Amino acid sequence: MKRLLMSAAIAALAVPAFAQDTAEPETAVEETAQAAEDAASDAADATADAADATADAAGDAADAAGDATMDAADATADAADDAADAAGEAAADADAAADAAGDAAADAEMTDEATDMEATDMDAAEGEMVEGEMAEEVVAAPTEAQPDMDPAKPSMLASWVEGLQVFTTNEPSGSEWSVLEGDAIPEGWDDIADIGDIVINSDHEVVGYVIDIGGFLGIGAKEVLVSTEAAKMGTFGNDTVFVTNYTKEELGALPDFDDSMMIPAVLSADDAAAVDGAVEPMETDAVEGEAEPANN
Repeated sequence: MKRLLMSAAIAALAVPAFAQDTAEPETAVEETAQAAEDAASDAADATADAADATADAAGDAADAAGDATMDAADATADAADDAADAAGEAAADADAAADAAGDAAADAEMTDEATDMEATDMDAAEGEMVEGEMAEEVVAAPTEAQPDMDPAKPSMLASWVEGLQVFTTNEPSGSEWSVLEGDAIPEGWDDIADIGDIVINSDHEVVGYVIDIGGFLGIGAKEVLVSTEAAKMGTFGNDTVFVTNYTKEELGALPDFDDSMMIPAVLSADDAAAVDGAVEPMETDAVEGEAEPANN
C-alpha cells in the first residue's frame, strides 16, 4: 500500500515539470490531471481494500484465538474432573485397603490370643498329666494269668474254627480213626457239613461241636451236637478240616441240637422265674374294676 501512495505522489510532481519542459497544449495538462486523480482514487480504493483485508484477518485471528482458548479451557476442565474422579477412587481404595488391613490385624490378634490360650491350656493339661503320672504307682503286669503259647503247637480262635468243613471217611462209625494229616484230603472222603459252633462246659472244657447239615449258606440247615470223639480236626496240605466216621445220613438221624441247656437260655429262664416270684398275682374288683394285690 505504501508503494502505491509513493507512485501517486511522484506522478503528481512530474506533471508540472513535464508541462514546463515540453510546453504542451492545455489538453495534455487536463489529461494528466485526470490521470493523477484517477491514480489517487485507485490508491484510496486499494488502501481501503487493504484495511478491510487487515480487519478481516484480525477478526479471523481473534475468533481462532477465542476458539482455541475455549477449547483449552474445556480440556483443562475435563482433565481436572478426571483427576478429581481418579483422586476420589484412589481415596476410596485407600480406605478399603485400610479397613482390610485393620480387619486382618484384628483377626491376627484374635488368632494369637486363641493360640496363647490353647498353649496355656495344653501346658496346664500336660502339667496335670505329669503330676497324675507321678502320683500313680507303677503296676507290673501279672505273669500267672498268661497262658503258655507254644509256636510249635499253635492255638486257634473259636471264630476261626466255626465254618470249617466236616468230611466223612465213609467208614463204619465204630472203626478206628484214619491218619488226620497228609498232603491232600483223601479221595474217598466227602464234604457233608460245616462246624456251626463250639460247646464249652462250666469247667471251660470243649465237650462238643454243633454241626450244620444241609441248607444253603447256613439257611435251612439241621443242627446236631457231636462229641469231640466223633469229630476230630485234621490238616491236609494247606487245608484244615474236621473228620468224622459218621455218614451224612447217620448225622442227619441225630436229634436236633437243643440250646435250652446253654447259658443264655438257662439265665433267661432263671431271670424269668425270679421275676415271676417277685410279682404278686393281681385280683380284679368286680364292683369297682380296679386290680388289687392278693392277700397271702
